[in-house]
Amino acid sequence: MNARTFSLLGMLGLCMGLHAQSELPDPFRKGRFFVSTAASWKTQDYDLKDTKTWNLEPVVGYFVRDRLAVGLGGVIGLHAFDYVQDNTAVGTTSFKDEDTNWGALGPMVRGHIGGPRISAFGQIGAYFGGIDQTSVNNQTTNGSVVTKVRDGGFQLYDFGAGLAYYYKGTVGIEFMGHYYLGYAQTTTDITYDTGEQVHYDKSKNNADGGGASIGLVVLFGLAKGQSAAAPAN
Repeated sequence: MNARTFSLLGMLGLCMGLHAQSELPDPFRKGRFFVSTAASWKTQDYDLKDTKTWNLEPVVGYFVRDRLAVGLGGVIGLHAFDYVQDNTAVGTTSFKDEDTNWGALGPMVRGHIGGPRISAFGQIGAYFGGIDQTSVNNQTTNGSVVTKVRDGGFQLYDFGAGLAYYYKGTVGIEFMGHYYLGYAQTTTDITYDTGEQVHYDKSKNNADGGGASIGLVVLFGLAKGQSAAAPAN
């Protein structure tokens, strides 16, 4: 080889070395922690009724191995339903106000692929807690006001997948799709405006559905796994 060839190879090696040093380390290394909070909401406004739903899902996790984390997650939510209809012919108003609140806590598992800036991930969580619902309406035959209270145990199973963008491997924004399975065991107490009360023992209620959320995530801690891809021999 001549001197020019050696010079070209030297410059190529220097460029490769600088590129390797400029690469960000894998943010999902063993020994790191992450904290994330995802939120979802939905509002619907109609002539006679309005509905509002929001959901908050905080998670604290630890990477037990590179790209695989376990942790503790939760869900806090609220659903509000308001209905009002005026009957001008007879001068009456029909209404229903209903508020539902839920909260639960439990284990979660998350796995990542890709990175360090853009990563796809999947997450499974099982949350256990309580739910309560209070509704007031006059939608009875004689127009009397009825108050209904339901409360009891609540379980939510969350199957999610998403895409995240990370800044310097420490702070990121996440977009996530969810499929939920929900189960509740509630008692019901009904009170009429006459003072009459009726109690119903526990009943089971199941529901499932999908949704989407957006959230923030912070990664931190001492890493013990691979900091970057191993150089080729």
